[in-house]
Amino acid sequence: MADTQRSKSALAALLADNTSGEISPQDVRDFLETMHPPYGSCYITTSAETTISDGNFTKAAGTTTDVNLHRFSGKTLLTVDNRLKYIGSPDIHVHGAVSFSMHIATGTNKVVELGAYVYDDSAATGAVLAHSVVSRNAASTAIGTGALHFDVMLSTNDYVELHVKNTTDTINITVDKMYVFMMGMMV
Repeated sequence: MADTQRSKSALAALLADNTSGEISPQDVRDFLETMHPPYGSCYITTSAETTISDGNFTKAAGTTTDVNLHRFSGKTLLTVDNRLKYIGSPDIHVHGAVSFSMHIATGTNKVVELGAYVYDDSAATGAVLAHSVVSRNAASTAIGTGALHFDVMLSTNDYVELHVKNTTDTINITVDKMYVFMMGMMV
C-alpha cells in the first residue's frame, strides 16, 4: 500500500490513545510521510524584461529552474516559468521567502512593487497577497535588491508566482535574479 500524507486531525484520529493496540505499520508509515514537509524552490537562470502596460501587477518574466521539489512542481513538469504548484494533499500552510534583484528599463525615481501572486485552483482565481508586497524606489536603472516573505494556505493545484508592478508609469522592469523558497506545514 502507498504511504499517505494525512492532515493533523486524521493522524490524531488514527493514533488516538491506542488503547486497542490497533496502530498498524502502515499507520506509522503514513505518520512518517506526513512529517516529511512539502517544499520547493526555483530561481531565475535567464532574466527578461517584463512588459508593463498599466499600473497592475504582471507576472515577472524570465527563465526559471526548479530546485529540490517535494510535493511541488515547477518549470520541469509544468513547462511554465516562475511558478511553484502544490501537488500534495491535504491542505498546507506555506511560508515563502523570495530574494531578488531588479532594475527599470529607463528613467529615474520609479516606484516598483513586487509581490507573491497566489492562484486558488478551486476558486479559479488569483491575486497578489497584500502582506507580501514590497516597494522600492528605483532611483536609476542600476540594479537594486530586496526580499519579501509571505504565508498562505494552499490546496492541491494552487500555485505561487512572483509579480511586479510599476506604480509610477509603464516603464518596463527586469527581475535580474530571483530565488523563491516555500515550505509547507501540517494543518
